[in-house]
Order: sequence, then structure tokens, then C-alpha cells
Amino acid sequence: MRLKEFEIPLRQGLYLAVQIESLAGQITSFVVRLMKSADPDVNIARYDTAHHVPHRDVLGRKNGLLR
Repeated sequence: MRLKEFEIPLRQGLYLAVQIESLAGQITSFVVRLMKSADPDVNIARYDTAHHVPHRDVLGRKNGLLR
């Protein structure tokens, strides 16, 4: 299994943190997180395949999963 991780800078202190797992050239899972630079960085939203289907979670600094 191969894991690729990288970040894509956006504007105003935002960036995308990307993780892609693949096997034999096929993507097996992924996570794309919209992050805000802070101390510590804040995870605003996340698209992933945690439940074996692509979906989005909206997150909050204090409350964790909001939607």
C-alpha cells in the first residue's frame, strides 16, 4: 500500500491537507481536510472514505463533529 501526503496552500491562512492511499495504482482511501493555520491548526471540514463511501464532515474547534 502506498501513502501520499501533501498540502495545498490557499489564501487567508487556509490550506488543504491531503492523504491518499493506493494499491496497485487504484485509490483505496483518501482524506482531504480544510485547515486554518492557528496554534494549533483548526480542522474546519473533512472529506474522506472512513465509512467506505466518500462523505463530508463539518467540524468545530470546541464541539468536534458539527454535521
